[in-house]
Amino acid sequence: MKTSKTVIFTYTLFLVLAFSIAAAALPAGAQTTSVQTVILSNEYPGNALIILGNAGYYNHTIYQVLEQIVRESNPSLGNVLTSSFLQTLQNAPASSQVLTKQLKNYEDYNAIAISTDGTVQTVGYEGATYYNAQGTSSLDTQVSGIGSLRAVYTTSQTPLSNFTMGNTTYNVFAIIYKPTTATSTGNPTSAPTPTPSAPEFSPIAIVPLGLVLLFAAVLVKQKKPQAKL
Repeated sequence: MKTSKTVIFTYTLFLVLAFSIAAAALPAGAQTTSVQTVILSNEYPGNALIILGNAGYYNHTIYQVLEQIVRESNPSLGNVLTSSFLQTLQNAPASSQVLTKQLKNYEDYNAIAISTDGTVQTVGYEGATYYNAQGTSSLDTQVSGIGSLRAVYTTSQTPLSNFTMGNTTYNVFAIIYKPTTATSTGNPTSAPTPTPSAPEFSPIAIVPLGLVLLFAAVLVKQKKPQAKL
């Protein structure tokens, strides 16, 4: 009887360990990850996405839109949308939305979230909500052919906000929109550098360890000598 229980436990332990290894080897997309996100807001009355489209950005990919407004901005948006952030977008897989979707696909939406995983998602954020909020700063800039744009951005490693889709948390570090009035604030100096975050530990990997400990406890209990009558 004892031998049979030992064999059962051995097989169970083997299966649990195999499950544990499989969970640890899940692809990054199946585990919880966090990525950095900037939002282009089309909020009324500025309607930045429509203004950009009317100014010739209509057929630009989303990456090209960001790259051009940085290049054409004065003061520069380059300290908010850093070269490393733009490079990460440019290096996304060729099929990524940020490299294939054009501005004309999104002009009717309130805002779009552009992230370092290459996705472009429609969201409901408005930059004016975060303007002058604690822990944020702003930059009013002039973009050639567009006029004024404002970037509201976090001044710490804490995002302005975040949202979750599937297994990914999107950390919003900046929102760019067209304000009704603009006052120049100079070049930003305290904007954190947005970089992709490493995949976080998947909670599912804890399950196999708990099962191993449970079966070990059961086996030890069964092996205790029975009291003699």
